[in-house]
Amino acid sequence: LALTVSCGTETTREIAAKERTILVTGAADTKLCPDEMTLTIEISEYYKEKYEPNKSEKDYKTLVKLDEIEKPLMELLHKNGIADSSISFSFVTTSWTWYYYDGSKKPVTFQKTISVKLRDHNKVEAIIRDIDTKGIAYLSLGGFKSSQEQAMRKELKAEALKAAKEKAAYMLSKVDKQLGEIVSIREINDDGGAHWNWRGPAQTSVSNASYEGDDGAPAGPQDIVMRYEVEAEFEIE
Repeated sequence: LALTVSCGTETTREIAAKERTILVTGAADTKLCPDEMTLTIEISEYYKEKYEPNKSEKDYKTLVKLDEIEKPLMELLHKNGIADSSISFSFVTTSWTWYYYDGSKKPVTFQKTISVKLRDHNKVEAIIRDIDTKGIAYLSLGGFKSSQEQAMRKELKAEALKAAKEKAAYMLSKVDKQLGEIVSIREINDDGGAHWNWRGPAQTSVSNASYEGDDGAPAGPQDIVMRYEVEAEFEIE
């Protein structure tokens, strides 16, 4: 006859029971409306004759300089309440045009990139509506972010863990078992940054002071989807 005596220590059976665990994955997601975005505008020198009727490339003579293009653009930004601190100039590039018909090339022209950080999409629409498209070589709206990211990130992780616990408890209830203490938690694919899946135009195009997304619809901020997953292990009682 063998007896198991416990004097303040766990029995073999109790230890074995605690070694039985269940491993589950929990997830949580939400949508945020972006309140931060970047409007990127590339201005480029151009010839006035390009926009005059009945003119061809051989008639191009009057070059509109960057300063002449940038000045009214900056006035438009200031008119819409954009502070200088929200405007940055990325880089300046140069190019020249070769005309095959007479073997000549026009003087070097310059391009300049301007980035504007905004929080109100209505201001983006106002700027696009009033902008003079002459001298605008490229225009894009992107960099959608939300100021609620950090707070929501913590909340989603807690919700994901709660979902994992509920899943484990439900699964065990189907085999007449109960959920015990949590053993371990592992965040899945968490590199310390935000995991965003956002739908929106990566690039917009300028045409007669209008802009469109890749699908031809008016470009604008789309909901940003945040999703987090955790892997949790629980004891089975």
